[in-house]
Amino acid sequence: MRPENPQVYKDAFTHRSVANGNQEDNEKLEFLGDAVINFLVADYLIQKLPEYNEGDLTRLKSDIVKRDNLNHLALELSLDSLLKFNKSSIKIKEGESRDMFGNALEALVGAIYLDKGFAFTKKYVNNHILKKWVDLDELISNDTNYKGMLYEYSQKEDVNIKYTFEESGKKNTPIYKSTVFIGDQILGSGLGTKKKIAEQLASKEACNKLKLLSS
Repeated sequence: MRPENPQVYKDAFTHRSVANGNQEDNEKLEFLGDAVINFLVADYLIQKLPEYNEGDLTRLKSDIVKRDNLNHLALELSLDSLLKFNKSSIKIKEGESRDMFGNALEALVGAIYLDKGFAFTKKYVNNHILKKWVDLDELISNDTNYKGMLYEYSQKEDVNIKYTFEESGKKNTPIYKSTVFIGDQILGSGLGTKKKIAEQLASKEACNKLKLLSS
């Protein structure tokens, strides 16, 4: 990527501890990048998980954009080697001081947006951050464990639980249908582009019918 405005990237990697009258810090770019990342992550999740409702998407987005995860992504991208800060006054440890790396990631995205525009920024974030470093399967697995709730219910009520799967659609874009049975009764079904998504949605529907979810 060849920058049109190199100064904006210099600003993105300047912590306030070393900013001066001749060099602006990255806080305004961080503010902008935070908004851009939140929008792009929401758009990415809607495209990847069309089966999910607003509440499910909100939880997954929160997991991606939370401060600890942004700090981790910044370190994976080696932004710590680019960020300029006063090493004598800031100790790198768990807590607030580590947030400056996640802040630098947000500032970088803000800089790319100002320098290259929205379309380029979307492509960069999707290809170099989300697709490369965000594991949707893991996020889905770590989401509310509806399947576990059903198994607990089945053990408590001494009933059998069973899942079935059907596949349809094209070879490269399959659609999976998961159906969950308790005994011979169908309690939930779900459609998804992955088996895990279909199973999660079927389990959630069953939990709702059994009133296992708090309102």
